[in-house]
Amino acid sequence: MFYNLLRKLHLIPLNILNNQKLTIHKWTSASVRESFISFYKENDHTFIPSSPVVPWSDSSLEFVNAGMNQFKSSILGQRKFPTNRAANSQKCIRVGGKHNDLQDVGKDTYHHTFFEMLGNWSFNDYFKEEACKMSWKLLTEVYKIPHHHLYVTYFGGDTLAGIGEDKETKNIWLSIGVPKERIIACGMKDNFWEMGNVGPCGVSTEIHYEREPSENGALKVNTGSEDVIEIWNIVFIQYQKLESGELVFLENKFVDTGMGLERITACLNGVKSNYDTDLFIPLFNEIEKISGMQPYRGTFNAEDNCIDAYYRILADHSRMVSIALADGFLPQECDVLRKLTRKCFLIGWKNFNLHSQKNFMETLLRTVSVVLDYEEEHFRELQLQLSKDWPLLIESYPFISNITNISPQVVEVLKYMLPNRNKWTKELPLEEALEIVEENSLSENAFLEIVETLGLNLNFDKLHTLLNEKKMIQRDSTLKNQRDYSYEKHNTLIQCIISEDNLVKEIHKGDKCVLILESSIFYPTSGGQICDKGLIDCDGNKFKVSRVEQIEGFILHYGEVIEGSFNTGNSVELSINKGSRLNASKLHTAHHLLRGAIEFVAGMAFQNASSVTDKSLTLQVFVHPLLTFDQLLQAEDIVKTWIKEGKEVCKITLPLMEALRNKNLTLLSGAKYPEEVNVISTELDFPSEIKENSKGNTSITAVIGKEAEKLNTNGKILENEWKLWEEKVTLALSRNDKLQYLNSDFKKWKNQIKKSQLPATIFHSIEEKANNLIDQMKEILVAESNWKELHAEFVEHLKTNSKGSIIYDMNSEYKGPLENLETIIKEVSGRPAMFVCKGWGRIRACVYLPKEAQTYCYLEELLEEIQLTVGKGDISISKNSEEIGFFYLNGVKWDQVQEIRSSIINVCREKLNTEE
Repeated sequence: MFYNLLRKLHLIPLNILNNQKLTIHKWTSASVRESFISFYKENDHTFIPSSPVVPWSDSSLEFVNAGMNQFKSSILGQRKFPTNRAANSQKCIRVGGKHNDLQDVGKDTYHHTFFEMLGNWSFNDYFKEEACKMSWKLLTEVYKIPHHHLYVTYFGGDTLAGIGEDKETKNIWLSIGVPKERIIACGMKDNFWEMGNVGPCGVSTEIHYEREPSENGALKVNTGSEDVIEIWNIVFIQYQKLESGELVFLENKFVDTGMGLERITACLNGVKSNYDTDLFIPLFNEIEKISGMQPYRGTFNAEDNCIDAYYRILADHSRMVSIALADGFLPQECDVLRKLTRKCFLIGWKNFNLHSQKNFMETLLRTVSVVLDYEEEHFRELQLQLSKDWPLLIESYPFISNITNISPQVVEVLKYMLPNRNKWTKELPLEEALEIVEENSLSENAFLEIVETLGLNLNFDKLHTLLNEKKMIQRDSTLKNQRDYSYEKHNTLIQCIISEDNLVKEIHKGDKCVLILESSIFYPTSGGQICDKGLIDCDGNKFKVSRVEQIEGFILHYGEVIEGSFNTGNSVELSINKGSRLNASKLHTAHHLLRGAIEFVAGMAFQNASSVTDKSLTLQVFVHPLLTFDQLLQAEDIVKTWIKEGKEVCKITLPLMEALRNKNLTLLSGAKYPEEVNVISTELDFPSEIKENSKGNTSITAVIGKEAEKLNTNGKILENEWKLWEEKVTLALSRNDKLQYLNSDFKKWKNQIKKSQLPATIFHSIEEKANNLIDQMKEILVAESNWKELHAEFVEHLKTNSKGSIIYDMNSEYKGPLENLETIIKEVSGRPAMFVCKGWGRIRACVYLPKEAQTYCYLEELLEEIQLTVGKGDISISKNSEEIGFFYLNGVKWDQVQEIRSSIINVCREKLNTEE
């Protein structure tokens, strides 16, 4: 069901909804969005598409949670304004931190984990008056909301902060025509916006909507009442907050506004809940259809555990998960995303009785469906892994059953914390909390859920600060390097020398240390690519660079003085190993080509990790389950074709937000990118067919150039070795000669080739053929061992049956060749004999009829009679001589074996005139 909900998100156009069970009102969400954007375009705003919910350039955020996120660097002065006026509808997710709506989802009518923020911005263009006038005009003239449904708030001043009343905004609203009694002054909490403890900030004004006008509506503003809700926040960013707390005016002024699409759509349609709009109704109807549960009725109760609450949670979380996955997030890289994915599975299982969701994947977006498929499998495996401890904990402490971020670590922490929670009645000490998190490698989100479930008090802000302090590396920004990754020699200065974690002024021959230079051409280990190696020279004094790393903006050159000495401030000449750099660059390009080819043949691929040296590349991709060998070959052929075409590789530098608008851009999930990025591109022609998709983690190693030539040479040597082994083993198999020793030697050779560097095609081919030979030898060796037991068993049978025909039913399974039974036949001394056995999934028989016995029954007649009697299955009969025949019956179920063998034996008794 979860899959089908996500499919609905992507495949049902928001403005084309058919066969809905609840009434869809005149304002669709699509028309609300389009009207907003069109209005601001008519007012000279540039439409800026939504950025992904993945904050590619901001490590302080887990998700994009506000419309201004993509403009943050412009407001901070880190890059140019994208335009003077902008408008857009930004995808937002709020599930943690300062903006966290997760706990309220399903309980009220308007909180969501995912929502769209309609917004307009001014970058040092218009300010308060024009912002207020445009917003009022849109609401009252375009959306046609009656004036008496609206209230506005403004900043009323704060004595402690030293900020006076924002009379300017108040007077603007009065001039627009808003009645005085509908203009309400509020404090810092509601009408003052801050980016952080320091940085840009400013007063704001809000527009609130009253669902049903009343005389006391003004008293309900900003009280949490669902009768009067905030629909639009307009922020005037004009101050810079210093560390001292002082506010100073910014050089530029900004307007940042935000209005939730879900809320305004509900207001325009006259419904009390965002869930009663076309953004959710199709999902509710789909849940009902798939589960067979009662329809969604829109009820709320104090306990928040009614079926309608689960409808709301499942629909909301499904939207959030699908958008996050489509934008490149992977659950294994984000605890919150994995938590909500599992929560959806749990609700589907527990509240909607859905234990299988495979049949809803056929029309789901391909990428999203594969990741969800993997996540559900992972979730099921985890449930099995926790099958002992977790049920016992729930039995003892039922209130923990709603924890969704379940893992072995969480279970261990609960086993420790549950019996001890009474000693933390006042507050869980920070030191103990820090120890629990670190010792169990818990994420902050997982620990937060445990603490909240156990009802404990903890200062999470301080815990977050302590955890971050352990990760941060403080550096003096004045020492950060300039870099230019040139192949040519470069002159610069030594800024500082670090030896054994201490700053030193000089170093001498044999000293191992780190140099920080004014500028550098050395490429540090980055993006999975190996660092440069080379020399730093100062008038014949030489420093050999063995490792280069980048930490907090510094390029650190690790190495050893191999000649002379160096001092801080020395002028030095840098030179890199050009051949190594060039090979690594080629392999880095090949890595991107290979990743693109794999994504093509698999239909979906996420890169988990990569490593590029000057000799080879290793690429680990997530495709669930493993790629087939044929798919790997197809990817290899595609890359070879691209290389032969010799297409030009282009490099351009773009602002990150502009680069993100390119649909063909490939980003590494979990990575953070700077505000400006280098985009490497080339034109590639993909084949016309896609093979069947598969899923899982696959690690691939590849080489180019001379290393590839070496591998091809190794492959030819191996192929020659294989031919010799194949001849030797085949001959031994035909003679059944010394197989025990040969089998052991052959396996040793096969294990040795696993350690060799070989082309994957040759290795896979030879390994497959070698395994076939090993299986054949194994069969014969097993059969030989089995035959000895049967032979001894038959000799004992002859001792007690010395006369007449012999019909012998081998109860033991026999997998050896039937020809071996001739050894037994020679021991029966001319007496008619029939041997029946089972082996390799079939019934097998050998009939011996001496010439002197064929006066009353011919061999062909006996074999034909057996065939007629059995009359079922895949029968094969052959004569080895005039006296010996073989009979095979394939495809027989084991519960039929005894019945068929009895039929064969009865025929032989009758024909051979024996009672044995």
